[in-house]
Amino acid sequence: MKLKDRVALITGAGRNIGKAMAKLFASEGAKIVVAEMHEGRGQGVVDEINKSGGQAALVLGDVSKSADVQRLVKDAVGKFGGIDILVNNAALTDHANIFDSTEEEFDKVSAVS
Repeated sequence: MKLKDRVALITGAGRNIGKAMAKLFASEGAKIVVAEMHEGRGQGVVDEINKSGGQAALVLGDVSKSADVQRLVKDAVGKFGGIDILVNNAALTDHANIFDSTEEEFDKVSAVS
């Protein structure tokens, strides 16, 4: 187990690449902090990892907000004692052409990246 007893905080871990990384890291022994905006998606990943014998916990927050990021880190450290691996995977997109996006939509996507 390459990541035994390491703690990985993965933003946007409720689906797609983030979910795949969370499950892979857990299979290698890492304790996973699923950082997500959507409770249902995030809890689903936590449940999958825990049912397969891994350790995972959900922390809710919006990475475009500084106060949420500070709380995510504090909650992660509180749950597992520290953070060894940080994966900044969170993303926001509506798959629209950039030239069709409003300034507000563009700013929102950029704030999460």
